[in-house]
Amino acid sequence: MRSTVFIIFCSLLVTLTDKAFAAPKNLLMGIPKQCVVNKKTDSCKAALTLSWELDSPQDICILKGAEIIHCEKNSTSNSHTINIDSQKSTIFKLVSMNSLIELSNFKFNILYLGKNSIKRRKLPWRIL
Repeated sequence: MRSTVFIIFCSLLVTLTDKAFAAPKNLLMGIPKQCVVNKKTDSCKAALTLSWELDSPQDICILKGAEIIHCEKNSTSNSHTINIDSQKSTIFKLVSMNSLIELSNFKFNILYLGKNSIKRRKLPWRIL
């Protein structure tokens, strides 16, 4: 009898703890996640679709640095497409319009294909 009560108590405790400490579901995503260019001097030109999911309806804004890209009232999920023309990786932030608290962020990476100029040291005793 005691073991049954203990098991029921533990399962109830685990259920309540999971709900209380569940991670927030606020999420900002982007497609594509990265852009590939030949050289560091080349700029990436792409259409980036940012989409978000919130755990409750909120007034939100998407920021690129200090620049406001898009704002929306009473949103739980949606998407917004912007044109990117950049040479550097960029971080986008999803913030609450009322409190300016960052809810989520997304990093758009730019990768370079350029050759690394690593010269191999030739030793006099090597054939190749």
